[in-house]
Amino acid sequence: MARTRRILGLDQLNLISSGKGDIPSAVLRAGKEIVKGVTVGVEQGMEAQSGAVSVEVKITPNITVDSRVGDDNKQGVGVNWKWDY
Repeated sequence: MARTRRILGLDQLNLISSGKGDIPSAVLRAGKEIVKGVTVGVEQGMEAQSGAVSVEVKITPNITVDSRVGDDNKQGVGVNWKWDY
């Protein structure tokens, strides 16, 4: 995955698998930092209506604001705080 990420010029490339019961599912996520502290990402699952676009803005080293809009018309904005120790 790291080689593919470098070839495509992406900062993030993840394949996430999960399953609910007997139904397996996978989501491909890709992201690029467009300017310092602002990352735009897209994701697509196995179903037709499972795509989404997200934007993450780093306010401080510990605080980020995330927004997400999906194909299923679900949208949201969140503020995240983290502390590494």
